[in-house]
Amino acid sequence: MKRCRPAGAWMNTRAKVHKKPRKGASTKWAAITFPLVLKYVDEMQTVSEQAIMEAVKWFFYRMKLVFEPSGALGLAALLAHKIDIPGRIGIIIISGGNIDADTLSLILNT
Repeated sequence: MKRCRPAGAWMNTRAKVHKKPRKGASTKWAAITFPLVLKYVDEMQTVSEQAIMEAVKWFFYRMKLVFEPSGALGLAALLAHKIDIPGRIGIIIISGGNIDADTLSLILNT
């Protein structure tokens, strides 16, 4: 299993997540989920702000769906070639629509 996170975020050993502007990319739930990540995740990748914005745009223009930036991290990693799954079936979990009109407009216009 692979997990993606924003390049500007980092985890410390106390399972706290420190972040940049992506509110949903790190939460108070880290203390619960971090032990599960350590147990089940084989590899972790980071993605740039630009890759996250490209993923949000991809969802909006191609799928006609709106996802918050942190919910699009998996697709961002795939589009940025951070995850390589040739010949295999992959699953990306996407979630969240917590994005305001100004942020969505900013992303769509970059």
